Amino acid sequence: MSQMSPDNESLRQETQIRQPRVHPEAYEILLPMRPKSLFLVALSAFAILNASMMFINPIKFNREFYPYRGWLWWMVNDIKPTNNTYDVALLGSSVMVAAVTTADATSSGKPLDIILHHKSEYMDKQLEINGIPKQQTVNLSGPGQMPSDALLIFMALSDHLKEGSTVVYGLAPRDFFDSSFQSASDTESYKYLRRMIELKPRVNAHYHQYFWDKANALLERCVYLYDRSAEIQTKWFHNLENFLIKIFPSYENTTFTYWDRKALLPAYKGAEFHPAASMCAPEDLTKPHEFIDNTFEYFLRYRRPNPAVFDAQLYFLRQLSQQCKEKKAKLIIVNMPITEVNMALLPRHHYQNYMTALRDFSKTFDVKFVDLNNPKVFPKTDFRDGVHMNARGGMKFIELVAPEIAGTKK
Repeated sequence: MSQMSPDNESLRQETQIRQPRVHPEAYEILLPMRPKSLFLVALSAFAILNASMMFINPIKFNREFYPYRGWLWWMVNDIKPTNNTYDVALLGSSVMVAAVTTADATSSGKPLDIILHHKSEYMDKQLEINGIPKQQTVNLSGPGQMPSDALLIFMALSDHLKEGSTVVYGLAPRDFFDSSFQSASDTESYKYLRRMIELKPRVNAHYHQYFWDKANALLERCVYLYDRSAEIQTKWFHNLENFLIKIFPSYENTTFTYWDRKALLPAYKGAEFHPAASMCAPEDLTKPHEFIDNTFEYFLRYRRPNPAVFDAQLYFLRQLSQQCKEKKAKLIIVNMPITEVNMALLPRHHYQNYMTALRDFSKTFDVKFVDLNNPKVFPKTDFRDGVHMNARGGMKFIELVAPEIAGTKK
């Protein structure tokens, strides 16, 4: 008999266990049945959960909610909930924003909150002077807007345009030759508005030109939680805030404001806007306006034009034209005024290609084209920097565009 351990000395012989209860050979059968990796188990569980959520859709999200309140968020939430309809719509980048807001602020003599001012009152006045009274103009332009963004904005808000309305799209070389532009799917317009509108697969594919764009689009189609990440984030913070208000009633009246956040974390959500944070003051037209040199910024924007981006933005411009025809809206393309200093930064053949493309587009799609980029008409004194007009330039711009719009109404 084998030597018993001290712990087993007090146990009876039949209760002492010296051999395993399971025969050693049984482990060879049971071992393959054990999971080899917890990762594979978790991945399988996630795949089943994701597939079931895609078909069942258990959480009801408001696709118009978005956690990032950029320029476009304020525009959509100012216009979309209303029943207002408009006769004229303005599209374009910050060059259009500057022209419209400075003209309205100066002509009215009142400062304007540029993220809440989505009209062009000076345009309405000029249309009346040109024999087209009682027109309502909506300003759908925004910083950084390119044709890929303009298409989405038009599709999202076209219900607010009357049948037979006029769409004026102000374009500049930057809208096709911006070296800092990465992908049409990286913009706020795409990330926000794709939740509200249905893009045809062929059109949507043009927003994903590069490998990582296509991989991201595939994940959005296949992974429910990834596609709904913004809505989940928004809903989570909304519910958390409601919970904190119930537990701590004083939380609702907290004094920590947007301004406190900007002072504490100035880079956090840097492109997010807030009412009264971006005001446009009236300008004194009797005094020369200060000119800001932004040459280096546009040197960087123009230094490496991407032919693929140029072709893609032309495609989106054609799609915008098609959308206008479906809405029975008349499209006018305007080559926006910029300074000779800015023009000199762009290689001449690129500007020629840009102008040739716009002229060919206007002829092919029967779109009115107006070229206002003339330094004799818009000298340097009409600008506050290389591309953005001041109030003097903005008012002159609207006075020249109004007759073109009036021509589509007669």
